[in-house]
Amino acid sequence: MSLLFVGGSPEFVRECKAAAARHGAKVGGEAASPYDVYILVDKVKPDGVLLPSHPEWTNVAIDLARVRPNTLIFVSGPVNASTWARMSEARIYSVPADPEQAVKACVTALGRLNPQRFRLDDIEVKPPEVASTQRAVPVTARTLVVYSDKGGAGKTTVAENLAALMGMWAREQERAAGTPCRVALLDFNLDGSTGLYTWFALGDDRRPKTAILWEDFTEDTLQWSAVAGAMNYHEGANVYYLAPPQTADEKVRFGRDLASRIVEGCQKFFHFVIVDTGVALKDRDPILVALAKATDVLLVCRFEYKDMRLLASAYRQELGRILDPARTGMVLNRVRPTWFTVSDFVAAFSREAGAAVPLKGELPEEAALGDKESQVSGQPFVCVRPDSPFTRSMCLLARNILGVDIGITARPKTGLMEKVRALFSKNRQKR
Repeated sequence: MSLLFVGGSPEFVRECKAAAARHGAKVGGEAASPYDVYILVDKVKPDGVLLPSHPEWTNVAIDLARVRPNTLIFVSGPVNASTWARMSEARIYSVPADPEQAVKACVTALGRLNPQRFRLDDIEVKPPEVASTQRAVPVTARTLVVYSDKGGAGKTTVAENLAALMGMWAREQERAAGTPCRVALLDFNLDGSTGLYTWFALGDDRRPKTAILWEDFTEDTLQWSAVAGAMNYHEGANVYYLAPPQTADEKVRFGRDLASRIVEGCQKFFHFVIVDTGVALKDRDPILVALAKATDVLLVCRFEYKDMRLLASAYRQELGRILDPARTGMVLNRVRPTWFTVSDFVAAFSREAGAAVPLKGELPEEAALGDKESQVSGQPFVCVRPDSPFTRSMCLLARNILGVDIGITARPKTGLMEKVRALFSKNRQKR
């Protein structure tokens, strides 16, 4: 059970106490004045401190974070860009203004960042079970949901190339450790997905395996052999790809229960699960299921002011209420030199959205992505052009989100001109 300290107005403290009781936390101390926070926090020694976003409280939060670095500090409500910069420097977490959502975000963040508090009566102790068949084995699955409220923002591009990078990295881990390390890409685009052209080359007559194949799976029949048979394996990228429903009947049958079964099943057998969501779904339940079960959420925004305003409006009206700020980040796509900078863009998003979302990556505008080179070859772009600026930016994005250092080296060219140059080089060395 997490122990919280709450400061602010009596109404704010009262609502936070009620919310903490509903979310399995406890408020061990409270302060009605900013000047009482220092001494009371030292007395209570909480796991986290939740304060409102008024200037007098944010100043106390920043000072407290610097003198008590082992205590997690949360600020509830929107702040301006300068305050956000100071909060980021002091490692303070921004949570929604609503007390219910703020406490929920605090409890979730404390559970991930400070999970040492537990009660023995919550733990069921029993001897380990030895299974003779390869059944569902719990693994630490990182589930990344790639989301945007606008078509063409680059969700599929980010999801498929990130999955390919993780798949190639996982192959090296398997060779080094000798244990499986698997990557799954779930395509939830019901209104048409360009991902099919990436994972299936032109002329490939195989029928893509879709989410409907999971309808007959139960907890008892969910084995690795069945899961592998229900997904499309791409050997080059080492990725298991699940195509979206193709027919009208399949789209109707793809709802909350089936999406939940797919995500939970993949979390049992895959170490990394990446979900590519759609924006024009008539039934948004699959997206909501993926967001609820995600460990990381990545908001993709094209480097255009109109796209930023659309995403900021969606975040202010809906996304900010359902997403956990501690596990949400943003990536800018098609970044290019223009009259505004990335810092200006991020600051404008914070003002429009009423909250700040940390920037996880910047993907440059890549002309080669538009000539369908990767789609024609049936390979993700990072497999075709490992030396491009886009691929290097994707590697940085993987490191920022998943903490994985990925370095891709291009294979030496073996064309006619390269062979001639190599021959002349050898002749010079002999002389």
